[in-house]
Amino acid sequence: AQCECIVCYQVAYDPFLCFHCEALFCSPCIIGSIQKKTPTEQNCPACRQTVTLSSIKKSRFVQNLIEKLQARCDNAPCGFQGEYSDVVLHLSVCQLDLSSNTRILKEKDDEIRNKDKEISELKKKVQELQQENTTLKF
Repeated sequence: AQCECIVCYQVAYDPFLCFHCEALFCSPCIIGSIQKKTPTEQNCPACRQTVTLSSIKKSRFVQNLIEKLQARCDNAPCGFQGEYSDVVLHLSVCQLDLSSNTRILKEKDDEIRNKDKEISELKKKVQELQQENTTLKF
């Protein structure tokens, strides 16, 4: 919680602090916010003081803390764990992304449909054989 951006509530990526209140932000959150607003609207989301690009500072101390946090890969079946900075790098190359999971699910769904079709055909064959057997008994 102490390393969260107060805008997006995620671990602060490339953390910046407000000079006025020392609130913590991701650089994309605070810089994007400043750039989208007119100078009279550029206020810190925490203390509402006027902020500009020169009134926020990059926090190397917080960045070092964040890099040492223990984290895990967001892709549930992966299981990769390590320091936050290693996990961020891992996520860029993790093979178990949602698109591959979606593809795998579609393949499995197709397999199930094919098996259902085979089962249906086998049931018909069994019924035909049972009818034939009944006819032969008489």
